Amino acid sequence: MLIELENFTINNIDVSGSLLLESGEMTLLEGENGVGKTSIFHELNLNHKKYFKGRVVRIVDQMRLSPLNEISFRELILQMNEYRYEELDCFSDCMERIEKFQDTPINQLSGGQNQMVKIALNIYLSGDIFLFDEPLQFLDKENKIFFRSLVAKLLGSNKSICLVEHNDDSVKKLASKSYQVTLGDFIQVRSSNGVY
Repeated sequence: MLIELENFTINNIDVSGSLLLESGEMTLLEGENGVGKTSIFHELNLNHKKYFKGRVVRIVDQMRLSPLNEISFRELILQMNEYRYEELDCFSDCMERIEKFQDTPINQLSGGQNQMVKIALNIYLSGDIFLFDEPLQFLDKENKIFFRSLVAKLLGSNKSICLVEHNDDSVKKLASKSYQVTLGDFIQVRSSNGVY
């Protein structure tokens, strides 16, 4: 599915370019910090009906979790149940990972635990397209390995994944293609022909 990124602005900066997201493939957005990769994710999520024409898009980030900081993951999924798209087999793998802290209020979790909650909530809600913004941040080695296996399972279930990640070449190796995001007078998204 080709997504044209031509008719919107982020922080008064025009965006130009296109992304090709395909089922069963992971696409990587690359670029320096501050060029707008996360802002592109938020635009795609906010206007998903325009860009994705009926496909369900999922992104769980700190902005989405912050109003829910006082409750635990167990309470969170009870509240979010009506937004669940489908049950994925790999959600039980996520629950095993967070079992020890699923009843702890989110605002009392460590950075790595909080990141695992965001990943697990994304998988719980499910969708056709998953947007992950630096999902390996704060994760220890064991949970990074777990995340890579989770991505492989999602791709095996014919899901599309678009990911921003700076520091882990092993997750980049799962990408079918990559796009370079640059900032000047406008944000440009162009194919970097990067297949890792």
